[in-house]
Amino acid sequence: MRTGFSRKRLIGHSDAIPLFIFLLLFVIWAVCCAAIGLINGHFYKYSILELRPLVYYLLAIPIISEFDINKVKRIIHIIIIASTVISIKALIYYQLGIGEPATYTGNDIRIMSVEFSYILFSFLLCICLYIETHKHILLGPLVITLIGLVTTFQRSAFVGLAVGVLAIIIIAKHYSTIFTLFVFLFMACVFTYGYMNMSTEPTGMFQALTDRLVSISSYRSDLSAQHRFQEWKAAIKDIELHPVIGNGLGYVITFYSPMYSPDEHKYGFLSENIYVHNSYVWVCLKMGIIGVILFLSMILAFMKYGWMSIGVYRNRSGYGYVLGLVTSVVSLSVVSFFGPMFNVDNVSPFVGFAFGAVAVSLAQLTEGKAERARTLSGGFINNAEGHSTA
Repeated sequence: MRTGFSRKRLIGHSDAIPLFIFLLLFVIWAVCCAAIGLINGHFYKYSILELRPLVYYLLAIPIISEFDINKVKRIIHIIIIASTVISIKALIYYQLGIGEPATYTGNDIRIMSVEFSYILFSFLLCICLYIETHKHILLGPLVITLIGLVTTFQRSAFVGLAVGVLAIIIIAKHYSTIFTLFVFLFMACVFTYGYMNMSTEPTGMFQALTDRLVSISSYRSDLSAQHRFQEWKAAIKDIELHPVIGNGLGYVITFYSPMYSPDEHKYGFLSENIYVHNSYVWVCLKMGIIGVILFLSMILAFMKYGWMSIGVYRNRSGYGYVLGLVTSVVSLSVVSFFGPMFNVDNVSPFVGFAFGAVAVSLAQLTEGKAERARTLSGGFINNAEGHSTA
């Protein structure tokens, strides 16, 4: 921990100080909100359950203490490989018809047993790594993760995908490479579309996806969307109870949901849950305005530091890794408007990893430049002393 907090090892640049200050303050406030929840009589297991994913943000500290850029690269490779395997599993399930019914798809199914977030991150990372390295081996995971993402039929995932890809295009500015990559993906999707159309009934995968995405415009009649609206309305109303410090972790919201209840076997039921389909509303509800300020400050500080890291790494080895991590968090920031992505166990460790990995990458590059400068300076001094002696 002492190594992690040393100025040289932790930040490598003064602009990273706000990021880690806000990270630590946010986690400390989360612990306080868990205590507030217990004081208010909330079920202690709920309070601990909601605190746990926020504590994972502290993974940034041991990553900074123990990792270098090569270890960061290896972890990213593992994420890509694991996500590719998960995507293959999703494809197999989809082909075998093992899934849940998906609305607005023509009676197609969706695969809910896989986590779409890491598939999305891996797709964006593969694009960024291909922009840097042009290694064709990345095309396989790129296509597989894209199709694996389709099998989930998560509308918010494709909103995040569009935002992430757009961010890559704007930041990277490698238009010819990105155009070539998209042509390849289009051809791969056309081939997959034909195959899926022959092997699934009654519609093909991509036709079902099109119908699913078009259904976003029908949110007024979409029970899933109406469930979210009722949930957010109830959460905003409860925020007014304790707007500054929040209602505490473990707080349960109650609202009427128009969706189907498998327990009551009817449409429409009284929902009681700690879950909120919006990370920002969740933070405001449980942690108050103080938590929202710390949370948004932490995310914005990372964006600023990430932008600076991208600029420093441009045209250098490791550029694709840094760009991929930053655009993944940008994408996650958008997806979190429709789900609790920033405060769930399976995604928050990636956020902590991204914070630490970007800091490690820039710190190592900055230290390398400083070391070369000291070496050159020492050489000039030795030469000068030698001439003086002579």
